[in-house]
Amino acid sequence: MKSLYACIALLLCTLVLGLTAWLAWQQTANIRVAQNKTATYLDLEKQRTAARTGLSHCEKELLKNSLILENAKATAVSHVAVQNLNILLALLGVLLLLWGLLLFILLKQRV
Repeated sequence: MKSLYACIALLLCTLVLGLTAWLAWQQTANIRVAQNKTATYLDLEKQRTAARTGLSHCEKELLKNSLILENAKATAVSHVAVQNLNILLALLGVLLLLWGLLLFILLKQRV
């Protein structure tokens, strides 16, 4: 009976482990998207700087502030995604240890 419980626990741990790994992979994708947005905003700033010659002072400041805000949003998303990734990787490590322990218990009961 104990081996049945260990098998069920191992199966559940494997399921949670896979879900956590998938979520960590999604967070790395979010980080890449945020970094690409930051690079795109920097390219936009270069283009807008070239086109600013005919604008008034207020329009120039508005463009500058909107670029700063867009860059700050992308940076904040990147920082949150990195924090989430760190948490998920720590959870992944704990789950791997638990999985190994459950596997050890299961194999020890078989012998």
